[in-house]
Amino acid sequence: MKSFSLIAALDRENGVGRHQTLPWKLRADMAFFRDITVNGLSSPLAPLPEGEGKNGIQRAKHLELSRHVQSQNLLHEHAPRMDVAKPDPSSAAGANGIQRAKPFENALHSGADRLRDQRQNAVIMGRKTWDSLPAKHRPLVGRQNVILSRTRASFSEVPVCADLAMALSLPVVSTAPDVFVIGGGAVFAEAITHALCKRLILTRIDEAFGCDVFFPAIPDRFACTTTSDWQVEEGRSGALRFRFELWEC
Repeated sequence: MKSFSLIAALDRENGVGRHQTLPWKLRADMAFFRDITVNGLSSPLAPLPEGEGKNGIQRAKHLELSRHVQSQNLLHEHAPRMDVAKPDPSSAAGANGIQRAKPFENALHSGADRLRDQRQNAVIMGRKTWDSLPAKHRPLVGRQNVILSRTRASFSEVPVCADLAMALSLPVVSTAPDVFVIGGGAVFAEAITHALCKRLILTRIDEAFGCDVFFPAIPDRFACTTTSDWQVEEGRSGALRFRFELWEC
């Protein structure tokens, strides 16, 4: 069977959802999720020139996603225990205690390589995650969708499997260039302990949203190998501070 990655957005308390939906709206994360699950990662987090952005924090508008994503109207879709590390003013960080970690640099397959490969990546999700997607965005386009459910046998031409092992053995999954598990909480909890889970791609949101579904504790076999700088996106409810992390084993 093929190795796979988990991709999720989580708040300060490791929450990934509330009332079967995302309690935040973060456009940069939705674009990031779509870009990675469709195309792979193509150095999307280029650092700003020195002095750019308020208090040294990168602004979400400076995200440089692959040309493939920039040329499309992004669909508003999303994929979703460990404490968020706080900036350490005493460390060798950037101005105002904002840590300047190395950006993602070809951490996953490049978008250009993906465009040359016409096979689609696979996304595996639980039934509740499927139900939480807007109907007009089901199935997620440009990807092989697979649903995990023990109670339903079919979902409108989307393969349904009773468990993760069965999903990983499907031909559309085993032959996919990359495989991503996208939620929800129970699926993450099972998948993160699987021997074939090799990578976690996380969006950290530095705010608590009173979630009722949580991301599981990260096993010791994983290490955070790459992070973006902290960034800020302005929205209707105010500014959200976030960053991207890559964990590998």
